[in-house]
Amino acid sequence: MSAHQGLAKLSCLSRLFADDYRRDELASLLAGMLAIHLPLEHRFGEGDELAIIGYRPRVPLLIDGLEALEWKGNAPQIQSIADLDDAAGRLGALYVVEGSILGGQVIRRRLMDHFGPDIAPALDFYTPYGGEAGPQWSRFRRLLTARLLTPEEVARSVLSASATFAYFERELVRLG
Repeated sequence: MSAHQGLAKLSCLSRLFADDYRRDELASLLAGMLAIHLPLEHRFGEGDELAIIGYRPRVPLLIDGLEALEWKGNAPQIQSIADLDDAAGRLGALYVVEGSILGGQVIRRRLMDHFGPDIAPALDFYTPYGGEAGPQWSRFRRLLTARLLTPEEVARSVLSASATFAYFERELVRLG
């Protein structure tokens, strides 16, 4: 099973497509994503990769989404993902985050259909680039090609991507 498939099978993510999915479940998921993205985005800021691809931070979008859902809780605290100290490691982690924009379009459409148009302000996390997901993914792939020049850098990036998938899975399972 691929890392993508492993994440998709998690209850908190597969529930997104359930007929009885509730707004409070969405708020809990967004709070968990906020806890996961906070340390990631902190570590991403250590390099210039974000500026090169025009990265749109997810943390403000998650906060806005939680406010739109009138969520009153606190984001759970989690441990930071380790070992993003070099560009190859950060690019591997960014692969996971930026790659999620493709599936985010599907999730946003599904939740809009399920809850109706009034849910739109809570869903920007799923489409941080609006209708520009395709061009953004292309920019990111060009950055990978330009920055990962040696087999060692590619291997380091792949290991980081695998660790990032595992980080998401571990924390989403732990958060419920």
